[in-house]
Amino acid sequence: MADADRDLDRSTVCATLREGATRNGRALLATHRRLGTPGADVYAAAVAAGETPGTLACVQGFCWRAIGLEEATAVALSGYGLTAAGLAASVRLGFVGALRAQVLTGPLLAEVASVCAAPVAAGAEIAGFTPFADIAAMRQATLPLRLFSN
Repeated sequence: MADADRDLDRSTVCATLREGATRNGRALLATHRRLGTPGADVYAAAVAAGETPGTLACVQGFCWRAIGLEEATAVALSGYGLTAAGLAASVRLGFVGALRAQVLTGPLLAEVASVCAAPVAAGAEIAGFTPFADIAAMRQATLPLRLFSN
């Protein structure tokens, strides 16, 4: 887990996204420590010691597995979170209205389900490619007034 956590942190190009991922991951981990999730104290100690950054994606994977979610459920939950966050950002930026975002939710979640149904190859590397989102986040980070915390 620590290797994937460090790799994810290092591969997040935009500093504000990287900082947001660790801030949110640590907050989720703190919640699971309070809930008594098995292993959360050990993971939090590794984060506190600087052994691993505690990125949101890795903390989610750890916590969801620790509370007994099956992989398919965790993947679907992650896909829903990504879709909901993307639509919320689109509304906030004025790309779509709130009603249009609701209309888009169903088809986007159907696409998420389709992607999630495809098996992941054994030994597949963790990868992502979001250049437009990364560039937008980097531009937003230099503005005097920000719409997003990360």
